[in-house]
Amino acid sequence: MKKIGIVTINYNNLEGLKKTFESLREQVYKNFEYVVIDGNSTDGSSEYILENSELINKYIIEADKGIYDAMNKGIGLCDAEYILILNSGDSLVNKRVLENVASELNNLNQAVGVLFGNSVYRLDEKDLDWTWPSIDGGFYVDKWLEAYNPNHQSAFVHKNIYLEEKYNIFYKYSGDFEFWERLKKRKVLFKYIDLNISYFQLGGVSNYVGNMRTINKISQEMAILSYFYKNKNLFIGYAVNFSYQFSKLFYKKVFGKKKFYFLLKRKNYICQKKYRLEI
Repeated sequence: MKKIGIVTINYNNLEGLKKTFESLREQVYKNFEYVVIDGNSTDGSSEYILENSELINKYIIEADKGIYDAMNKGIGLCDAEYILILNSGDSLVNKRVLENVASELNNLNQAVGVLFGNSVYRLDEKDLDWTWPSIDGGFYVDKWLEAYNPNHQSAFVHKNIYLEEKYNIFYKYSGDFEFWERLKKRKVLFKYIDLNISYFQLGGVSNYVGNMRTINKISQEMAILSYFYKNKNLFIGYAVNFSYQFSKLFYKKVFGKKKFYFLLKRKNYICQKKYRLEI
């Protein structure tokens, strides 16, 4: 069975780090390499990493240039053939996830660049769950990938891909999107498995919209990426993304966090229905 690489990055999220560690400690499948990157946390995270070093194969505790720089560091330390990025606060959905994924990897009959499954979006661990992709039953994966991307918390990327393609640290919020679009432009083979891989904690950096400065930065990044990968006008791309991000902030303020994520869940489901296989 194949060894799986797992990278966790963390900065001042001790409680989230504990959750991630516990999730990996309970895995039935033990043939995994675990790399932890901490950005010089001041909340006890660094000490916690050292106290639990028996779970970790390699770690770095030092300042970095942001989330994507830390992810690149962790990937560079991994020797496993397929690598999962499971950041602090995120966790695997049950104790047999790695066992099931290893079986899928072992049975691959072609060179797959990215093997991805479902992420379970979670708010406060009990109030609201939904999956990404948000489609009941089978779906047209290639068509879906033209419009959407996997979550890195549920995607196992071949080491050879990471040797050639790193996360671009220019992007503070949109580095995941840029990375997936780059791989798709290269015609990397993605394979989907209908398996819940990880819990994705809502409210993290990739779904955070807290103020106008954040909205402006996200909109700038997405406008640039839409220009390069979708051939869209920069100014129109900025305006569209700004409007979308502002509406998210508005709805969250008006309706509250729980209602906002319920509406987002419903929107995701409706938008993705057209990719469902007709049986």
